[in-house]
Amino acid sequence: MTWAIFRKSFRDSRFALLGWGIGLGAYAMLVASLFSTIKEQEAEIRKLIESMPKGFMNFVGGADVLTTPEGLIQARIFLTVPLLLGFYVIVLGIGAISGEERRQTMDVLVTLPIPRWQLLTEKWLSTGAVMACILAIQCTALSISTRLWQDVTLNVGNLIATHIGAWLLLMSIGGVAFLLSAALPMHRRWGMAIASAYLVASYLIYNLGNAVDVIKPFQSFTAFAYFDSLKWLQSGFQAGQALVLVGLIAILYSASLYAFEHRDLGT
Repeated sequence: MTWAIFRKSFRDSRFALLGWGIGLGAYAMLVASLFSTIKEQEAEIRKLIESMPKGFMNFVGGADVLTTPEGLIQARIFLTVPLLLGFYVIVLGIGAISGEERRQTMDVLVTLPIPRWQLLTEKWLSTGAVMACILAIQCTALSISTRLWQDVTLNVGNLIATHIGAWLLLMSIGGVAFLLSAALPMHRRWGMAIASAYLVASYLIYNLGNAVDVIKPFQSFTAFAYFDSLKWLQSGFQAGQALVLVGLIAILYSASLYAFEHRDLGT
């Protein structure tokens, strides 16, 4: 492999990578810095949360939310960042194939002595590398926070494991975008709309399922159900959940590769 496609795709995303990474890293440190203030008002906050209806308690994750470092990080970062980065990984996935066609650069790519499977694989790897770098910056910022503020007693090993879980979740979301990009190459708007709808629906079903019993049975059909960030932060790497996400990524990659290998480009 020459890795030319990987290098080009990664280089094209470098400014967005830095923007996302620095922005999320700064936000993470800001959230961590607030914990000392929250800790001083722990009794009042816990009493307020416990006075809420049971459905709301289940939705926010119980009384430990905001009153423990893990709860605060889960509620203020891992409850929202996967959704935000999910939209970015969809942009990368949709642009991987159909974006090249819309820019009329696919004809140039296919003339290179690179098989289709390699082209798609390098695009996948580039997207994975971009997501890994963004999450690594955020993880580093949170790790630094544990040194700056003594009350932020996060386990760094668990923190790293949680970001690995977040990466797996994002790549499973990106896998849907890659599949749509390969299957609907000339209909980028359709692919973007479908992938975005899938992301929002999955996010809402998982989170609302904690509060609404009617929705709860459908949680297991969403990728978010296999990234319980609070559990990862408290207990470390969750092999069972990770295995499900890895399997989902493998299925989506294989389906994307099949779709890309068995269609006429430019149609």
